Amino acid sequence: MEISKKDMNLIEKYSKAYVNGMYKDFQNPEMCGENFKWENFPDIAGRIVYNCLFADFPEEQKYYVNGCFREDFKILGRDIAIKEAKRLINK
Repeated sequence: MEISKKDMNLIEKYSKAYVNGMYKDFQNPEMCGENFKWENFPDIAGRIVYNCLFADFPEEQKYYVNGCFREDFKILGRDIAIKEAKRLINK
């Protein structure tokens, strides 16, 4: 089964929101830690979105996703997050 446009838009919205929030937070050196490097930011953002994406879905939307698609959505969210993070650090 294919991912619907509605689901795609929802995953994109949440993924980009995560990344933009992290990007703003990481502008403050105290939020990054001494080992932080901007070239690692896309991978960090992708991993966080992959692991946390469904935690922030509204309760009524959290379980409507067919279980077999949940992993596909997490991978899609991760890929969107990496692309958005690269866009932000290269602007």
